[in-house]
Amino acid sequence: MKDISNLTQEEQAAILARREYYRKWRRANKEKVKQHTANYWKKKGQLSNQAK
Repeated sequence: MKDISNLTQEEQAAILARREYYRKWRRANKEKVKQHTANYWKKKGQLSNQAK
């Protein structure tokens, strides 16, 4: 995670708000997150096999 201690309070608030938004979104859209993760690793596996 990014160190936000050296940022201004406004920048810190913006980053924390964004984190909270995405936490809620991920919690509400577990299936989308699960599908995206599966697609990511499937693609990574294909790229790894092509490199060999």
